[in-house]
Amino acid sequence: MKNLFPIFLLFPLLASDNSKKPVQNYDPLTRSVGKTTANIDRKYGDHSGNRVFCRFYNFGGIGDAGNSFSGVYPIGSAHSYFYEFTPVVAASVLDTNGYRKHIVSDGVVAPALVDDSPEGTPWGFEPLPGYANPNQEYMAMSHIEDSWPNSWPNRDSGWDGYWNGAYGKYTRADQESFFVMDDFYNDEFAYFPDSTDKDNVERRAGLGIEMEARGYQWAHPAAEDIIIVTYLITNVGTSTLDSVVFGMYGDADIGGSSDFHDDDAWFDTENDMVFQWDHNGWSNSYGGFKPVYFGWSFLESPGNPYDGIDNDGDGMVDESQFDGIDNDGDWLAERDDIGSDGLGEYHLDYPGPDADGTEGNGEPDVGEPNFEITDNDESDQIGLTSFYSASYPTIYVDNDEVMWNQLKPGTFQTPTQNQDQTFLYGSGYISLSPGESKKFAIAMVFGENMADILRNANTMQNIYDNDYSFAKPPLKPTLTAVPGDNRVTLYWDNFSENSLDPVYGYDFEGYRIYRSTDAVIIIE
Repeated sequence: MKNLFPIFLLFPLLASDNSKKPVQNYDPLTRSVGKTTANIDRKYGDHSGNRVFCRFYNFGGIGDAGNSFSGVYPIGSAHSYFYEFTPVVAASVLDTNGYRKHIVSDGVVAPALVDDSPEGTPWGFEPLPGYANPNQEYMAMSHIEDSWPNSWPNRDSGWDGYWNGAYGKYTRADQESFFVMDDFYNDEFAYFPDSTDKDNVERRAGLGIEMEARGYQWAHPAAEDIIIVTYLITNVGTSTLDSVVFGMYGDADIGGSSDFHDDDAWFDTENDMVFQWDHNGWSNSYGGFKPVYFGWSFLESPGNPYDGIDNDGDGMVDESQFDGIDNDGDWLAERDDIGSDGLGEYHLDYPGPDADGTEGNGEPDVGEPNFEITDNDESDQIGLTSFYSASYPTIYVDNDEVMWNQLKPGTFQTPTQNQDQTFLYGSGYISLSPGESKKFAIAMVFGENMADILRNANTMQNIYDNDYSFAKPPLKPTLTAVPGDNRVTLYWDNFSENSLDPVYGYDFEGYRIYRSTDAVIIIE
């Protein structure tokens, strides 16, 4: 691949202003107090970084429980493909009376489906404060700096003013979102996951699950029909959860708001996918159009690194992102030894060597590429273990016991076709010891037909397994224009020449300069 960087003469020289409005700094050990105010930290974010437009909520909901902002494809068409989706975490526990209970936490948006208390408090996920600017309405979005907090609760002060990226102080995608939520207020049952807070006025309820959620979008042609969402779930309680299922509930409406009663659905355990399409291939909504196929693909499912089985068939047994080992041996010192902040000399915001000494020490460290949590395929993945489909509203999201039985591993119900579909799918069982984390990644995928959606999903799987590696142009150099007598002299640094392409390595080949008196020609 030839990597050329074009330099244009008509190029505005702008001073970057990285300052942000003063916002409240949160103590990471505090939260918004009281159930009646538990949802004051709720915010939303609109992903619009490629051909897919979708609204996300920082309490877990995906889509606006309507047909305006829920999986619009292609962007600008107003063709919405679902009502809402939400991640779900379910586990089997013993309550304070010794009875077996099955607790499910979710982020349902539609009021009619919310599992809540008699007082109206949702029994599900709520956002943790501090992960977005509280003085505006958006969750933290990478392209909206005003949505960022002054300080990130889960990072030290060295991250102030930087994006809270999973791979370092930078964005990996063209557009990213980030929020953290937990099920502190899910007190439907007499189960308290944290034995250390007995004397607190308000004890932690739910399963003791905290979840970091990240959304990713690329405009690259290989990923333009996809949104990726990753969830890092952590047991913040003091009890081991030995039977956990992680999955998703959703209501897809292929064909839009007036043509969703004739949908088909299916699952694919080989490709770890679930998908839905219009039965007759035509919708009368929006003046009439041919709907595409819609689905979700597991890119990474929670792994089981303790059973001595190669669950994902990759030739490695019990690999893990949390064992301190480069299981697949793909960390390379000359490329990846850039320190725990994930920034090297080839990054635009490189601040210099890491203060903790991790850069250039010849050993893989957490935060560097291709090691532990930044190595996407270093997990012994279980994959899709359950799928249940039924007509709306016969999946009872507000009934934990019904949800548990439908999520159980091995449950693969054959869908009735040509109806208003809802479905529930999961991956389990996994265990979570106190303080332990597991990662789960899914892709919202669209395709013109069955072959196209499978091709898109498999392409994204390969990109994901290679840690989101796309061939890309070099980073921009710093350009200086010095005016003279009937001329202008251009100077630029060699920053582009040191750019590292994630696929082809150091492959910079030169500059291409365009000259024009018409700015429109340059833009085109």
